[in-house]
Amino acid sequence: MDALPLEIKENICSFLSPSHLKPLRLVSKEFASAAILYFIPRIFLFNHPDSCIEMNAILRHPEIPKYINTLIVDPSPVQSLVDFYDWVEGYNLRKGRHFKTELEEKRKIYNTLRINQESGEIGRSMASAVRTAFSNCRNLKNFILASFHPPNVLRKRDEVFHGLPLEYSLHPVTVAASCLPSYEGVAESLQTITIKSIELNQWNGGTSRNLRHLRVSLCESRPSPRFDAMIHSAIHLETLWIEFPWMHDGLYSLDSLLRGIRLEKLHECLLFSVSVSEDELVDFLLHHTQSLRTFGIGGSRLHEGSWPSLFRRLSCQMAVLKQFETVGQLLVNQREYTGSYMAAVTKFVLRGGPEPVETFLEDFPHDENRPRIIQDVQDGLWKDYDCMINRFC
Repeated sequence: MDALPLEIKENICSFLSPSHLKPLRLVSKEFASAAILYFIPRIFLFNHPDSCIEMNAILRHPEIPKYINTLIVDPSPVQSLVDFYDWVEGYNLRKGRHFKTELEEKRKIYNTLRINQESGEIGRSMASAVRTAFSNCRNLKNFILASFHPPNVLRKRDEVFHGLPLEYSLHPVTVAASCLPSYEGVAESLQTITIKSIELNQWNGGTSRNLRHLRVSLCESRPSPRFDAMIHSAIHLETLWIEFPWMHDGLYSLDSLLRGIRLEKLHECLLFSVSVSEDELVDFLLHHTQSLRTFGIGGSRLHEGSWPSLFRRLSCQMAVLKQFETVGQLLVNQREYTGSYMAAVTKFVLRGGPEPVETFLEDFPHDENRPRIIQDVQDGLWKDYDCMINRFC
């Protein structure tokens, strides 16, 4: 084993998880050098002081930070359980001889954590840790802000909070702007941004000229004009997924945003829960006809024009488009298209032929035959989060 070249040892390490790499690093100096590239490629920051301490310890290491490429931030707070009986019911503590003592100790820990979260003390520590991460990790390219996670991250979060109940994940988590990468140097370094089930508090993403992949699913707040400016500055964007919240006064209009996007390498665009005019959407798609390979739209409304007219104008016009999905929740006078019509529309847009005749779900209540986008995860994207945020998979 000692005779193996360093390149082969690095290749071996690339197939191992951090739990396997930890003991392997103790075998020899060469294995320690080979393993460190893959030892901690991602760091996690949760709304807990222990998480801030752990992350700062990693960031102070002389070697590890330069191999970190992804930062995952979860600002989920503990639940607000003021009443003692709510606490007993909400915290599933094992019953036993020391039940009362354990419960009282855990409740003290919970109260201290909740007070520090509500006062903003932990938030300030998180903001400082985020700034340190972008300062120390020169290869940090991917930023994920989410309260929904794949199972491995959920297990880590549960370990950090020692089983304390967090706010229900169905509720959006509000994030202060101080917890987000907002200054120019940070924005310039990022290549991917993923935001899932988060309510942003006036985030100014700055300019993002190196951004390649942007996936955003907001819950309760609409983006500010500065958000549009950030996207317009991302001249190398290849992936654009956008889902905006449904508000009391209707859907968010995407016209001004689409009007400012003119890219050379936009490969994938997915839009959900937006309002747009037929002319603006057609103009946006035809402008990217030489690069766009995947397009999906759903839960959306045309405030000007009609869907059949839009499909007619796009038919056989998209030179490299391979996947086109319009899910049944396209809004047409409170009626929903059938899956069969959507499948026919996909064929019509991609390959032409006779124009499909509109059919609606109330006339065919059991029709579920609609196309699905087969996700081709590109470099720099984390597949687990892609599946969680992508409504078209």
